[in-house]
Amino acid sequence: MVYIGPQWAEVKRLYAYVTIDLTPEQLNDIHIDFETGSNAKFDPLVELFIQDIQEYHGKSHSEIRRLENNAGRNNSFLLIDEHAVTDRALWYVEDHATADDVAYGCAQSTDVLWEILLKTIDIPNAFSGYECESSVLDDLQRITAFPLSAEFKQSEPFSSHGYDFGLPMVVVFLEPGDYEENTDMVLRIQHQVVWPTTDPATGNVNGCVEVPERVVRVTEQVASAWGLARTWHIPHRVEDGGRRACDDGTEFPKGTVRIRVQYTSDVSRPTYTRLEGSL
Repeated sequence: MVYIGPQWAEVKRLYAYVTIDLTPEQLNDIHIDFETGSNAKFDPLVELFIQDIQEYHGKSHSEIRRLENNAGRNNSFLLIDEHAVTDRALWYVEDHATADDVAYGCAQSTDVLWEILLKTIDIPNAFSGYECESSVLDDLQRITAFPLSAEFKQSEPFSSHGYDFGLPMVVVFLEPGDYEENTDMVLRIQHQVVWPTTDPATGNVNGCVEVPERVVRVTEQVASAWGLARTWHIPHRVEDGGRRACDDGTEFPKGTVRIRVQYTSDVSRPTYTRLEGSL
């Protein structure tokens, strides 16, 4: 059995609000760009939910942020305006500057709204970074001087992440018979891993080389059926004995391995279904 399960335990949802009138074709273009950036047809990083709240039409971005906060919706969101059509870009809105932001010289006042205009295709990966380790403030520093004033308005979309939106890598579980293994020394050396180690006496960082015992790749039949590249990889044992259950309850027999492989085609991938209720 070949098993390709979801890589994310929970797919987050990013809400977007329409502030102008859009045609069905223009809305579809927004979805297509976002889904491409999110790898939606393979394993979505984040999903898009578009709403049209008439009260938000004609409001400033700061006013919409306050309305969202008053409604108890404090998460970041997207705003869709004319840039969605002319630049294929959306506004990513976080929140207003805090007193600390002002004290540290990032903003001139708490009226500053931390928002950034991003290419729609870049938003899923930017969102992932903003949620984990960075913020809109970090990217704004690349395009304008601080402290930021409340009058600042970005005119061109920011897009310097350099993401590769080609066919993604995927984690595959392979039972015995679904993979080939090779113990050739040349192949093993090509896949050696260098682990950093610190000398306790000197504090110098050295490299510890680990050569794998074997490398594996999917069989021709599996590659053809699932659209996977037949490249060699270091296998990770699912379990040395017995059966191992995946998070969703799927079980694997002894000898099952886990590798990370790149797709080569859309073979056997279901069509992505957009969120019910979204425009």
